[in-house]
Amino acid sequence: MNKLFDSTFSTQDRELENLLAQSDRTDVREFLEDLWQSYCPRIAGEERSFRGDLKAQPHGRLWEMYLAVALERSDLNLAVRLKEGPDVRLQNPTVWVEAVASTDGMNEGMQSLAKTPEVLLSDSMWGGPDEEKIIRRCLASIKEKLGKLHGYNDRKGKHHRGYIAKGIVNETEPYVIALNTHKISHAHLDHQYTPNHIPLIAKALFGYGKAMVVQYRPIDGFSAPLSRDRIDYEYRGSLKGGDRTDVFFQEKYSAISAVIVSKAGLWTWQNRIPEFLSDGFILVHNPLAKNPLPKNWLRSGHEIWIEQAQLHKLIWKKGTEHSREGFPLPLCWLSNHGRRRETQD
Repeated sequence: MNKLFDSTFSTQDRELENLLAQSDRTDVREFLEDLWQSYCPRIAGEERSFRGDLKAQPHGRLWEMYLAVALERSDLNLAVRLKEGPDVRLQNPTVWVEAVASTDGMNEGMQSLAKTPEVLLSDSMWGGPDEEKIIRRCLASIKEKLGKLHGYNDRKGKHHRGYIAKGIVNETEPYVIALNTHKISHAHLDHQYTPNHIPLIAKALFGYGKAMVVQYRPIDGFSAPLSRDRIDYEYRGSLKGGDRTDVFFQEKYSAISAVIVSKAGLWTWQNRIPEFLSDGFILVHNPLAKNPLPKNWLRSGHEIWIEQAQLHKLIWKKGTEHSREGFPLPLCWLSNHGRRRETQD
């Protein structure tokens, strides 16, 4: 088996190029070579295509490789990849996983790598990252990969059949979208291990807005106001421009069984080589999924689901439950959601 990065390898990606040129970062290179030794037998004849894509778009290909090996090392049964179809196929039972590496997109403040060979600059930031930009990029990637399943029209109006129409994915099989946010500016600042914190991906899927404390003021005008002994959240059903932020409460997204989110990438691996590859994953179950994944499916990282009108967040450590938190659904979600359904009907 050939090495992933042999003496002839070259890339157009400055981040990877700089990493490979650093003599003191052989640990990351050896880590990626180890992943390649596990992944290469699973892509059956597609090695040349993978290597070609690696030169032009290394992060997306490295994410596919990392994801597949992480799932296999989490005791899931990884099958050989098909020439066409989702990036990862698990078997016994069949689960399809479509990988996507989200970026800042075009003209969103991040300067082109070609124009900034030494320093990468982004928009200034005051008071924390721009949540809406991060959420918008995540939603765009999820929508794109849902189109891969159902079919979509390109910019010229040409229709492309989806995986179901092509007979690759069966309508009764789970379909998971694995989203990598390493290339989204400031996405790494969403500290998923902070107690009482709702990850941004949950805000993109379940309509969570700003945190708030609810006070009730008595009508007599004399009594002191009463406050709930918990933090509540505003309901935010969409961003400016109309992008829905409660997509897991919409039937048209019910073909998505779950979303996996990871920040893993070259920068994070230079800071720490993970012992367990899926420790940083966030698995979010879709409450309306036609083909849901069972709870405890991954038993690693974070697991998020909706049950009994609450959002539950479970942290796994080495296959066992480490901690669990519950959050109320956004205020006025039921009234807003019900009114929208009545309007659609």
